[in-house]
Amino acid sequence: MNRSRSVRRGARIAAAAVLAVVVTVPTSSAAQAESPPAAPPGQRAAACPPDSSPHNLIVGSRAPGDRLVATESVVVDAVPGKIVTAERTLSAALYQRITLLHALDQVCDGTGAYASDLLGGPGFSFVTLKFKSQRGEGINFSVEVYAR
Repeated sequence: MNRSRSVRRGARIAAAAVLAVVVTVPTSSAAQAESPPAAPPGQRAAACPPDSSPHNLIVGSRAPGDRLVATESVVVDAVPGKIVTAERTLSAALYQRITLLHALDQVCDGTGAYASDLLGGPGFSFVTLKFKSQRGEGINFSVEVYAR
């Protein structure tokens, strides 16, 4: 009896593995150039082309039931020859915990600023971010915070 249960359990696992197979069909390069690749479900498409190098900061993971609790655009003008910095603190409600932090660099050519997580973040109800530009460049980030 125990052997037949393990055989049935193994058959279910194999059936689940077969259902999880993803098939990709190659397309012509002209078709790929016409339309950008679709974003995975639950994620938005990136604003930058695939061959660019933005300095995005993505911390944590998003699961069903997470809500967008805070958004902010961080824009600071450039000062010639200087490095510009900015700090922003975003909060969720006290009973909510941050699960995902997206700080998306809106400059796609590699000259954008860098973002770092100073305090808080996933598992906390707040996050403090520091943005630091490259010399002679400004800061242009879009920040999204998801919590549960």
